Amino acid sequence: MHSLIRPSLLSIALKVILALFLSSDCAAGPAPSVFRNLAKYQPAPSPVSFDLTVAVQAEYDISPDNRAAHGRKMSAANIEHYRLGVIDAIQADIRHCGLFSRVAEMGSPRTDFLLKVRGREIHPSDFRVEMEMSLVEVATRLEISNRTRSLSIGPNGYDYVMNSVIELLMKDLKTDMIADLQSLHLNRMHQTANASAPALQKTSLPELLVASDKTAFIARERNRVLVAAKIQQLPAILRDSNSGELSALLVRIEQNMLDLNHECETAKDRIQDAIATGELSPAPASASGILAKTQMEELRNLALCYRERIELLKPIASAIKEELANRNR
Repeated sequence: MHSLIRPSLLSIALKVILALFLSSDCAAGPAPSVFRNLAKYQPAPSPVSFDLTVAVQAEYDISPDNRAAHGRKMSAANIEHYRLGVIDAIQADIRHCGLFSRVAEMGSPRTDFLLKVRGREIHPSDFRVEMEMSLVEVATRLEISNRTRSLSIGPNGYDYVMNSVIELLMKDLKTDMIADLQSLHLNRMHQTANASAPALQKTSLPELLVASDKTAFIARERNRVLVAAKIQQLPAILRDSNSGELSALLVRIEQNMLDLNHECETAKDRIQDAIATGELSPAPASASGILAKTQMEELRNLALCYRERIELLKPIASAIKEELANRNR
């Protein structure tokens, strides 16, 4: 049994209420809202947030055997109230956890993704709850993520409030989906970089002076172009530019080296923080652990490219300084 699935004060209170209402002294039974709220919980804030609009489609099914097991404590009508309450809890989780900046109604024309959550109760002998979460990009109709989690809490599962079960499954599924979304973001950044790399070949030396690059691939490509610019463009720049233009270029180069050094130190601090907080160590084989390692590797490669670029810019700056000094003699 999962250590997080345990009776809470809420569960004890609800059991007492159910026991009282189901006793012979209170034939009317509990109000439908009691069963509708069995799965209600307050979701923990998401560790990351995506600036996206998502619509949520939630379903929850109960197998005939599980309905029969529930029927020992609930009427058919109250089982349906309970089932709808689980759907409410799933939708409220996505709406309030902060994973997406906007949650739209189904059919909204400005929706980026459709999030489908399908849950079901099966195997009453070990009380198994299975949930599937899929994320479909509306514009492309591509399924970006599809993950399934299940949890069995044993034959006495009906002694536990369902909010703990649903909350834990949703937490794990959201962690999986975050990893898939971030991987998608990295892949699309690389695709953009690959498409824009040829344009770098025609970039002038001043235009190569940027404070940072989106990906390590682009950073490496920019360094290669900078090597060519130093050999092919710098002699003409030194010959044809006036002193004011050379001085302005020198200022930009010095400022760029300062920016690049800052990016290197920031990347190093980010990696050290990830190690110190355990972001890289708890579950390296998990989706989130693999993603964290991929992101850290990208940071390392970017920092290396920036250090290399600083070394490439130093002789260019020296050549400009020498030319200006010669002109002032």
